[in-house]
Amino acid sequence: MNSAEQKDYEYNWPSDEEIEETILLVSRKIQHPTTNRDENSAMKSGYREAIKILVDRVRTYEAIDMMLEAGLAQSIAVMAVDYLNGECSQKALLAVEPKR
Repeated sequence: MNSAEQKDYEYNWPSDEEIEETILLVSRKIQHPTTNRDENSAMKSGYREAIKILVDRVRTYEAIDMMLEAGLAQSIAVMAVDYLNGECSQKALLAVEPKR
């Protein structure tokens, strides 16, 4: 993206209501029975961290729990930070599906 394009880009910062809705949707995703399977543990831990990030309104990557599994769990946490910074949509954050 060049500087002219970057100036035209507007961040879509989520409102408090949107963040609360996202927390609810992530909580439901965690509570789904399929999420409790062993093969979905990385997804579940990533979404648990995402809830912490959303509740605390964390906007920097440095605050992400470094003990998270590399890969999917960290990716979900990064998307949560990006969501709060207006760089990721709610739909994208919630798009990770459990293995069936």
